[in-house]
Amino acid sequence: MVTEYLDGYSLSDLMEQMGSLNEANLCKLTIQLVQSFLEYEEKFGTAYGELCACDILFDKSGNVKVLI
Repeated sequence: MVTEYLDGYSLSDLMEQMGSLNEANLCKLTIQLVQSFLEYEEKFGTAYGELCACDILFDKSGNVKVLI
């Protein structure tokens, strides 16, 4: 098992601190999430199950990492 330390925040943390995301950040987040789900489906042959805001993590650069 390989784990990665992310020094960023979860979407849940950001929503608590900021309240809401602006449209540009929301678009970037959505695109990266859809790409993650497509990669997951290709790799495992099934759709990803439930997802909550605390499962969506960000690295220092703002790139999305989905906690599986």
